[in-house]
Amino acid sequence: MIKSNGGGSSQTITQSLSTTLVANKGLFTKIKVTLLSLALVASSFVFTFSLSGCASRDNILRVLNWTGYLCIATVQAFEENYGLRVEISTFETNEAAYNLLVHQRTDFDVFVPSDYMASRLAREGHLVELNYDLLPNVTNYIIQHNGNPLGHFEDWNPQNRFAVPYTQGTTGIMFNRRLLQERLGYTDLQLQEWKEREGWGILWDSRLRGQIAVKDSFRLAFGVGALYANRDALLAIPDQIERGAKATYFYNSTSPENLQAVQAAFNRLLGSGADSQNPRFGVDTDTHAMVANEIIMNMEWSGQAVFAMFQNPDLYYFLPPEGANFWMDMFVIPQNARNVDAAHKFINWMFNPWAAASNILTHFYTTTVDPKFYTVEYLGQEIYDYLTYFLVHSIPNIFGETNAAGQPISLADPEFYSNYVFFPHRAPHYEAFAILADFTPAQDALVLHVWNVARGGGESGLNTMDIVWLAVTTSAITLIAAALILLAIRRRRNAN
Repeated sequence: MIKSNGGGSSQTITQSLSTTLVANKGLFTKIKVTLLSLALVASSFVFTFSLSGCASRDNILRVLNWTGYLCIATVQAFEENYGLRVEISTFETNEAAYNLLVHQRTDFDVFVPSDYMASRLAREGHLVELNYDLLPNVTNYIIQHNGNPLGHFEDWNPQNRFAVPYTQGTTGIMFNRRLLQERLGYTDLQLQEWKEREGWGILWDSRLRGQIAVKDSFRLAFGVGALYANRDALLAIPDQIERGAKATYFYNSTSPENLQAVQAAFNRLLGSGADSQNPRFGVDTDTHAMVANEIIMNMEWSGQAVFAMFQNPDLYYFLPPEGANFWMDMFVIPQNARNVDAAHKFINWMFNPWAAASNILTHFYTTTVDPKFYTVEYLGQEIYDYLTYFLVHSIPNIFGETNAAGQPISLADPEFYSNYVFFPHRAPHYEAFAILADFTPAQDALVLHVWNVARGGGESGLNTMDIVWLAVTTSAITLIAAALILLAIRRRRNAN
């Protein structure tokens, strides 16, 4: 039996898929070379169970979410359990979603904004206060930190009053260890010492000119530039909480001093002249370039790093000690929601540990469900085995080959649940993370000006084939995960 508070009853997941997964571990390597054909098979299977049917608005739950953030199987299981139909709309930027909710007053019941946008919506009075009597899974399973649930912000979200974080991640540096060592001539120890000594400064190392990539996001890049420019001041603060507060200040400050410091750093990082790094720019295509060994290092989100490391065993992820961006995407219920009760049911459902694990396997970002609940008791044997073999055993460059006892790593080992690439709250300098703040249009304009001056109108580096490749690859893995998870869920239903 699986422990669950989804609909007030325990749910059983059968064990048949586990045997298949154990016997076919090679499948996950073959995915790398047979992705297109598997995508066609998976899509034909999954879309047979696409969300459909007619229903009145009272029986419809409208969700506004990032693309690919929810496993199809977990959503369909929710529909079947509650007799509701879920309509999912997607968005590309927080600002576009804000326009839909606030200016167009579209009646979405559940929205999944980033933390800074959730704070804006809460401060402006656009969110429904959450009823935790209807969210027992959140209360029981969310990660606790210093006596508070993850996502607790005293100034706008005390005890997650308006928003509950669901996915979490960091912005750090991904690097190709093999290519980096070949270029610099470093041993493993020398490489480690260099990273710790220089922090974000390794992106500015002139020996890597033309071999790095920067995210094509002026806000994200500005924060990194600020952490680099103020590195010495940050490392001089011994207390991690105080350092995190100062890092957050620099990350978001548009004071003349900070703008000037970041401008100087940007001029060396972003330009194409002889004295700058001549980087590539991209949002997703730089990730593909790393997988393909075309560049050595990039500024990267942790979830995309996991996706890339799954495909290339030479890739590794690093969080500089002076600070890095920690972010959360959060479930909220907008004031315009027409089905608040169903919205609570949906949020509660997604905090079932087995649903959280299924979603991880869809988008490679960890959820805020505490990993101590990733056991057979809470996941069921099939999803437990799926998570073990598809994720942990397929990415040794994150989790390693074996545990301290020399055995294959399991979900119960600290090599899994204490890994900061996957679980940011386990990072040794977690308290020093910087949080992105909501900017006014005037602040955005100041930062964008600094970005544009440094880039000098250079090319973005986007490539059509890169975009097609990444879209197909991501969709294929997502659909394969959804197909197998859906089989597990349906077997569970049939067994009941």
